[in-house]
Amino acid sequence: MRIKLLILSISVLVLLQSCETDFELNSSWKDIPIVYGILNPGSKTQNIRIQRAFLGDGNAMTFAQVVDSNYYDTAFIRAKIIEMNESTVVRTIKLKPVWVHRDSLEQTTFYNPSFPYALIYKTESYSYYEVDEITGDTIWLNPSHTFKIEITNSRTGKIITSSTPLVGRVSLKLPNFNLSNPQLSINPTAYNVIKWTKTGSGARYESILRFYYKEYHPGMNDTTLNFVDMNFGYLSGPTSGSDFVVKYYGENYYKLLGTKIPADHTVKRIAYRFNIFLNIIEEELNEDLEFDLKDIPKPKEI
Repeated sequence: MRIKLLILSISVLVLLQSCETDFELNSSWKDIPIVYGILNPGSKTQNIRIQRAFLGDGNAMTFAQVVDSNYYDTAFIRAKIIEMNESTVVRTIKLKPVWVHRDSLEQTTFYNPSFPYALIYKTESYSYYEVDEITGDTIWLNPSHTFKIEITNSRTGKIITSSTPLVGRVSLKLPNFNLSNPQLSINPTAYNVIKWTKTGSGARYESILRFYYKEYHPGMNDTTLNFVDMNFGYLSGPTSGSDFVVKYYGENYYKLLGTKIPADHTVKRIAYRFNIFLNIIEEELNEDLEFDLKDIPKPKEI
């Protein structure tokens, strides 16, 4: 067996040494747009990234720091979001280019200290859809409509379009919520439950319990607002109308707060509010992500 393995390895070595093929890593230049963003019905402002792919001889990390490599000249880009009710145009929301300072991204790979900005296309002013009767939240985009993005490059004449549905409304069953008396009670000696019903096209749900608290520092007029998250991971699978449930033990939650909020007798802290966040991925995108999310931990009782 050892002889056979040795002969095989020598044969492969000779084959590799006897064959040489020259090929070009870089082809001729081609305009390849890259567009991505997340539409949030609960947000007044929608953000879209409009960039382009690049390729060249040398270090790609260096090219990535050059503004012209990543971004189009904003003078030639016209972008808008079109809200559709089936085949009927409901309204058009224009997008405007905004350079955002990347002051929190100094350590990232593509950070350029000589130009620490990122280009975002933000929605111009538009009217909200409705106010939620239960939570009092403002809903800016109709969850039952489809939204189409249209980007025109006047220099090349190219028009880029794509459309997406929203994930629809989610009905929160537990904890019980009373708008006139919004309180959250966490039992330290039992499991506490967050429960909601899948609706719309939502297929994967990440649930987060966020506790906000305020800090008052002696001798200072400023008050800081801080928060601690308990992330329950993601859930997926049930068909429309099925319930999702995550549980957490009350004592363990208070221990988490004790760990995340260091003791400091020089400041005064006041509990401010709780938020429950549900980050939702719709069915089509979830199918694309299935193979990429295998290693993410599933929710468990904490």
